[in-house]
Formats: sequence, structure tokens, C-alpha cells
Amino acid sequence: EESKDYVAIYVNDMDKAESWEQPGTDNWVDADTAFFVIESTQIGGMGAPEAIPFGTKAGAEKFSSENGGKVVQLADIPDAYVLKPVEFDLSNASDN
Repeated sequence: EESKDYVAIYVNDMDKAESWEQPGTDNWVDADTAFFVIESTQIGGMGAPEAIPFGTKAGAEKFSSENGGKVVQLADIPDAYVLKPVEFDLSNASDN
């Protein structure tokens, strides 16, 4: 949300993740070389659609074949995919 000069961005390689809840601490991959699965059935940690990173195209394609979606690289992720508003169904939410 702020304009900055970033040198590098790293993401967790979900092919090497401990689990979806614990993506790991030593499985980082450069976002520019990663492959992302977008539009899959996997929902992100905040309940919103997720761009799921993988260190290899094969890993992303395997995930996509099991969970839907398409494989893209960072520059090909549409701005609208990550910036669009998300509708939440709060009818089952608790007051906790």
C-alpha cells in the first residue's frame, strides 16, 4: 500500500511446507521465480482467495490438478485477483 523500493520478495514454497497452517521457516523462494496457483478451491488463512506459491512449475501443476485453478507467475497475477473485495458469510460466525 506504500510505494517502496524493494530489493527482493520471498514467498513460502508450499510444495515444501510443513502444512497449510504452518508453511515453514526455511522453504523460501524468490517470488519472481515462483509459480503461483490462482483461482483454486483452497481458501487462504484470512478466508479469501489465495495466490499459492510453489518453487517449481511441476509442484504448482500437481496442486492445480488436485485443487483446480491455473498456474501463473507473479507478473501474470491480475491486480483484480488480489485487490478485489471479498464477500464473507457471517451467518455462522460466533461472538467469540
